[in-house]
Amino acid sequence: RHHPGDKVMVHIIRGGKKIHLPVIVEEMVDEVAHYSGAQGKGKLTLGVSLTELNKQLKQELGARVKHGLVVKQVQRGSPAAQAGIINGDVLFKLNGKSLRKLSDLSQILKKSAAGDTLRVMIDRQGNQVFSLIRLPKKAG
Repeated sequence: RHHPGDKVMVHIIRGGKKIHLPVIVEEMVDEVAHYSGAQGKGKLTLGVSLTELNKQLKQELGARVKHGLVVKQVQRGSPAAQAGIINGDVLFKLNGKSLRKLSDLSQILKKSAAGDTLRVMIDRQGNQVFSLIRLPKKAG
């Protein structure tokens, strides 16, 4: 078992090639729940403010994807913050499903349960990044 601050090697096989990456372990908070008044108490949220990607934002952010949801603000300690999501990220896939509109995200969250882990693909200044968002174990 590793502890925060430990340096470990992560071994990845991608396209048949082995990649070895040094990673520093950080502490993961077990339960963090953030709620939005607009969504109501007890609903699962990611802890971000989002807007739909448009041509102007795409150019400003240097995004390469054609669609997605732009992160405008991340709540400290939220599931999104714990997953390393930052302002300016473009979330374009969640659990393998394309994110084109805010309603796409809402539909995925409605089908998710407390404690689920969501796979998210991010465009960060033109680079594709993968992350995992762990939803809080309790929704309120």
